[in-house]
Amino acid sequence: MPLKKRVEKAITEVNAKRAFEHIKNLASFGSRVAGTEGDLKSIKYMSEQFVKAGLKVEYDVFNAPSFIEKEAKVLLSYPSKKEIKVRAMLYSVSTSSEGVKGELVYANLCKEEDFMKIDAKEKIVMFSRTKDKDAFYEEVANAAKNGAKAVIMVDYNPWIFTATMESGYFDIKKRFLPVEPNPIPAVTINSEDGRYLLEQIAKGKVEATLVVDVTSEEKETKNVRAIIEGGRKADEKILVIAHRDTANTPGANDNASGLATLIELAQILPEYRLNRSVELIAMGAEEELGSLGSYNYCKIHKDELDKVKAVINVDMVAVGSKLKVITEGLWPDKGRLETSKEINRLLIEEANRIGYFVEYGICPFATSDEGRFIDAGVSASWLWKPDDPYYHSTEDTPDKVNPNDIKAVCEIVKNAVIKLANM
Repeated sequence: MPLKKRVEKAITEVNAKRAFEHIKNLASFGSRVAGTEGDLKSIKYMSEQFVKAGLKVEYDVFNAPSFIEKEAKVLLSYPSKKEIKVRAMLYSVSTSSEGVKGELVYANLCKEEDFMKIDAKEKIVMFSRTKDKDAFYEEVANAAKNGAKAVIMVDYNPWIFTATMESGYFDIKKRFLPVEPNPIPAVTINSEDGRYLLEQIAKGKVEATLVVDVTSEEKETKNVRAIIEGGRKADEKILVIAHRDTANTPGANDNASGLATLIELAQILPEYRLNRSVELIAMGAEEELGSLGSYNYCKIHKDELDKVKAVINVDMVAVGSKLKVITEGLWPDKGRLETSKEINRLLIEEANRIGYFVEYGICPFATSDEGRFIDAGVSASWLWKPDDPYYHSTEDTPDKVNPNDIKAVCEIVKNAVIKLANM
């Protein structure tokens, strides 16, 4: 069958309703933080879907920092009694069973200069979250250095954002930095509860107890790799990747949307004559240590990376407004990481050719899995919708997802992969 006919035939086979069912199934597993029960279920699920499509499945096994939140709450004791729902920051330490008791004090953005205006010693420090940031090591470290017993971050959304205690650096060795003189528990509350507490603080003394019960330990996880064998250039590879883990959330958009794209591609791509091999990879531990799954892929397959001709990353593509091809991500320690101009251009061209609107964009606070490949010298690109208001929250549920976005992304990626595999 001529290539044009094969492409037209396959376009009709991408199924938004079927993709949405996969999103619902994956989101039903609960938190998919590396090594948790939800993560194990997602490994099994993706493996089964790839096998069902007739693909050979292989695994990269590695260890990653895991995190389970058993309980987190704030109990106001003065001037009134009230329980306030919170979420522990990823990799926060626990309190004792009695919790941490202290007066609440507000430290604005929790920068070093903010502590010149308040006395934080032996107190529970509150601070406000700034946009385009999800890692708050520096703020917690500042509070600890100034004698605080615990930290409460106030989100700007009416739901609770799941922050992380990681530093936000690209360098894996600098992802977890010491909090001196000792680690302190850290949690997040929503905007409404934050406003209430700040109003009470403005009126006078407020006392509360913060209770955090969490488990942090190294656990095994995997990259799930589905392989479509190529023809005369079978030793060369095109990778389509999507991370499987979540930030202690249901992860419908982040990133079951990418996983559903992989499952759809697994159904369709084997029908084509592809010169290069294609790997569809459900990456583990993207949310940990700055994309630990892709870091380990590059480490395990170091001697094969010169055979990887292109990487397309699909991460968070079913909530928000316009789909973007990301041209660069910015890291505080690494600076700018640029994606491949050639792959980016091909994705835009294929979107235009089949009638979808896609534009270029940047990520101001990092890269996703593609960043580790770029750092290893591999050409890579990233499809992303940057304006998901439910990002890293328990509101990242299937009802927010637009299934037709998956269909559009799948069609664009499919056509780009076919061209990349046959160039």
